[in-house]
Amino acid sequence: HGKAFAMHKLTDYAKKKRGLLENEAPQAVPERTEEELRQTATILDDTLIAYWARRGIHVKATEKWARFFKESDTDRDGRLSFKELEGQLSARLKGDRKGHVGSLSVAGYMSSAEAEASVSGANSPRKSSQGMSRDDTVIQGVSHDDLYALWTHVDDNASGTVTNAEWQIGIYRLRLATWPTMGQEELGKAVDTISKAASKWIGPAKNWYKVFNLVDVDGSGSIGHDEFFEIIRRPLPCLAISHNELPNTLLKALWKAMDTDASSRITVPEFMLFMRRLEVRRNNGSWRPQQARGSIVAKAQMAKKLADEAKAPRTINPEQETALKVALRDCTDQAFANAYASWNLPWVGSIGEWEWHRVVRDFLGLGEETLDDDDVHAVWSSLDRGNLGEVPVSDLLALARS
Repeated sequence: HGKAFAMHKLTDYAKKKRGLLENEAPQAVPERTEEELRQTATILDDTLIAYWARRGIHVKATEKWARFFKESDTDRDGRLSFKELEGQLSARLKGDRKGHVGSLSVAGYMSSAEAEASVSGANSPRKSSQGMSRDDTVIQGVSHDDLYALWTHVDDNASGTVTNAEWQIGIYRLRLATWPTMGQEELGKAVDTISKAASKWIGPAKNWYKVFNLVDVDGSGSIGHDEFFEIIRRPLPCLAISHNELPNTLLKALWKAMDTDASSRITVPEFMLFMRRLEVRRNNGSWRPQQARGSIVAKAQMAKKLADEAKAPRTINPEQETALKVALRDCTDQAFANAYASWNLPWVGSIGEWEWHRVVRDFLGLGEETLDDDDVHAVWSSLDRGNLGEVPVSDLLALARS
């Protein structure tokens, strides 16, 4: 008798995992184009923003789905089934789109005829994938079949559940597919624009690590596309780059070129590696694969560059140089190899530019009070005189003995 009134009831998903729920016949996947899937995703995003606003909760664009999943995940397993997602969306958001976003927002995602029909209710009842006419609206502008088609696209491994991360990446990749692809000349223009705007804060030297730090406001070591776009566009102290200076199409193309694994986030090494390679392709650098550096031409170019730069003044003071030498004094090749292994990075006997900052801070233990980011970059520039993008560890260890 008490069991019927127990407060801790298993969800349908939990019952199914325990074999306590009869398997339902799978629904046929409704046919939707990728553009229609994107339209559904955009309406859901729009409505979710309105939902949080109605509740008086300020949520960053990057966190709106994370919070929704957290509140909707009643069994705290970190996943939602389609039935759970549909139920939570309908219960929480069904009234928000019309009341708080309005027909103008709907018209932004639909043709004028579709928008008018949606607002007037002409699209309901709709026809399900089984051909039955019913009112299957989940939220205004999104039917059961619309949501199920999007769900099956995101749940590409057919696990029956998705995490917040899987949901957001699935939607992100749908959108990324429509973003343009551009050549190095166009991408170079975007990079130059960002570099020029960033120079107001980091000085004229091209220090891509400092540019990354300007964008990575939470110091996580990675940036998402929303974060990237926001810092580019927002007024000072952000970069405040206008649409005229850097059109959205070019900004999207730049992000797409950087996010090679379509993960929706870019790490420090990925960012710096992209910038370095782009500079080389545009003939602003001379980084080459290791096996190509031994040619007569390469050596001649190297000798000239070293001769030109040998006259350059020192960029760190004697006290800082002493601190660096002291930190390097007891270091060995094996110590570097061990550090790289602890970072899950391969050790090849040389230090890459995108690893240098981590070496200084985490391995050598030199903080901002000793060498700030400009100083770290200055030391790197003095070591990498050939602009190759990496320095043999023997050169670095020799610095301690000089």
